[in-house]
Amino acid sequence: MLSVALQWRLNERFTSELGAFPDEPAHYVTGVMILEYVRTRLGASPLEFAAQFYDSYPKVALGNWPPGFYLLQLPWLMGIGDTPSRLLVGMAVLAGLTAFMLARLASRCLPEWIAVSAAVLWLMSPLSLALSGSVMTEVPLAFMCLLSIQAWLYFSEQPSATRAGVFGLAVGLAILVKASAAGVAAVIATGVREHAARTRWQAGLGLGTALLIGGPWTIYFREQSRAGWMFAGPTLKFTLPAAAFYLGRAPVAFGWVATAGLVLWCVRLARAQTLLVERAAGMSVAALLLISVTVPAGFEERHLLPALAPVLLLAASGYWQTVRRSVGPANAPRLMAFVVLVALLEYVSAWQQPMRRVMGYRVLAEAAVSVCARPCTLLVASDSEGEGALVAEVLARRSLGGVSVVRASKVLASSDWAGRGYRPVVHSTGDVLRVLAEHSVDLIVLDDVAVSKVDGRLLAATIEERRYRRLKASAVLRTVSTPFGGTRRGHATLYTLAGSPLQW
Repeated sequence: MLSVALQWRLNERFTSELGAFPDEPAHYVTGVMILEYVRTRLGASPLEFAAQFYDSYPKVALGNWPPGFYLLQLPWLMGIGDTPSRLLVGMAVLAGLTAFMLARLASRCLPEWIAVSAAVLWLMSPLSLALSGSVMTEVPLAFMCLLSIQAWLYFSEQPSATRAGVFGLAVGLAILVKASAAGVAAVIATGVREHAARTRWQAGLGLGTALLIGGPWTIYFREQSRAGWMFAGPTLKFTLPAAAFYLGRAPVAFGWVATAGLVLWCVRLARAQTLLVERAAGMSVAALLLISVTVPAGFEERHLLPALAPVLLLAASGYWQTVRRSVGPANAPRLMAFVVLVALLEYVSAWQQPMRRVMGYRVLAEAAVSVCARPCTLLVASDSEGEGALVAEVLARRSLGGVSVVRASKVLASSDWAGRGYRPVVHSTGDVLRVLAEHSVDLIVLDDVAVSKVDGRLLAATIEERRYRRLKASAVLRTVSTPFGGTRRGHATLYTLAGSPLQW
């Protein structure tokens, strides 16, 4: 309830459009694609269906991303609704479940009220608030990593083949959300040495189950996954600057109070015995950070979110043991409450309202759908986020009209999946007109950010020369208030060819 209430209050009552991050619209479009396949074409060729779906809504991520996140979306989309706003509510609910899982784990080594405080702090951190209100993989990955730790502890308390299978299932599903969860499985399974030799085969069985579930997809689609990497594979050219980036950003993303608590726990780790839950949490943090600096997927602070929950658990443990030793058990609760209050104030002071907001594309999608009494083709020219936002909004209104979308970045230019190597394939307004005719374009949405590129300027010149008629204009806003986020403002306009019967 707290998670939903925070998102309602800080993120525009779930009215934000999708496009705060480049991948966000793709995650929504892919989830709806799977929903439509299950509803209407189950049993038919999934590849043919995906190709047909992509022709109308060209922002599908399946293959570049594993299917776990979209399978998590499926029950919610079927039961609650498949609009962007309802999926955002689902993300807030999943964030609440992540906090609940953190509280359950933390209660193994901390008093109940401190465990609950750690969970509340996770929900109220600026990084968590921004991503809990976004359709991104970080919150599902955080949840699945905590679930994997819980399953590992369940196995460790009473090793058996059945419990090893439960652990393997949890980790396998986590890998299908994002392959970086494989590192958590490997580090936990090989790093914790509490098991005697007679039970190690069972731990290996759990790890093997995880790899059997998550491995085939990861291996088969490895080339598509690498399409978003900065390099072909791990390299010091990425690792060294990535280590500097994430070590520099971590104290701000985690919070300085939490970072200091983590240091206290590390000092205690070197001096005294720690509990199994703490060691498992510490190893998951190490695994997630190690993957962030070795897999060349980019420099983004959102990659730190899955590590935030175990960091808060360890920080709370570090503070609690330190204050108990310093002031005694009788006074420790009061001093610990002060630490929690300071951490909360640090997080709240960094809040901005809204924490994330995308607006301006919905009204253009509504206008496009409303004017198309017959099937229409709409060309959208923007950056990756803007094109994706419009595709998502048109998709959400697919029952109201037959509007198919074509992305200018795909037909007027070429680049790889991550947008690298961008180059125009049109060199004159005549080339642009040829492309518009080839795709039978009825409507054009031109975002002013597109005019910064050659193909965007040629499209703008074509609109001017051919006297396209303006149907609707909209101010565009995209803001993400993470500790390192930013805001982009602009305008986008919906056009149709002069003399067209389409009217707004």
